Amino acid sequence: MTFTPSDTANYRNASTRADVTVKPSASPFVAWIDTNYPGLIDKAATADPDGDGLANAVEYVLGTRLDGANGGGLSVACDATDLVLSFQRALASKTSDTAVFIDVGPAPGTWTQTYQVGTDSTASTSPVTVGIADGGFESITLRLPRAGDASKFARLRASVTLASP
Repeated sequence: MTFTPSDTANYRNASTRADVTVKPSASPFVAWIDTNYPGLIDKAATADPDGDGLANAVEYVLGTRLDGANGGGLSVACDATDLVLSFQRALASKTSDTAVFIDVGPAPGTWTQTYQVGTDSTASTSPVTVGIADGGFESITLRLPRAGDASKFARLRASVTLASP
């Protein structure tokens, strides 16, 4: 950086040096945590500081709170023919650093199928459907045939890729 004074009659040259540090902007996930929960100690995507069983990244996708006061969330139903998992995705979480998945299996921890929730139905693994956005959220639904399974379980999983410092 060079500084040149406008009064050139009294100064021939003037210059100064400045060191500039450029920090990458925080990911949308980090910005969400820093803005809404500035005192939060464990800000990792996989952390669960309120102990409600939902990782920070999942709370980000659902638009729920990290301090335990949650409404909404997941809905799982099993009727005679299908397993249906549905939830409302916060549009603010629809960013390039966040990926959303629904894992399905015959028992918790035994996930045999994974379905990606994309930006819309076309970008999602079939039969995931992405509904119309309304009020800052959009509906996500996965309907799977039970196909004679005695039991079927599903979980919502989100991962956040943070930029390297």
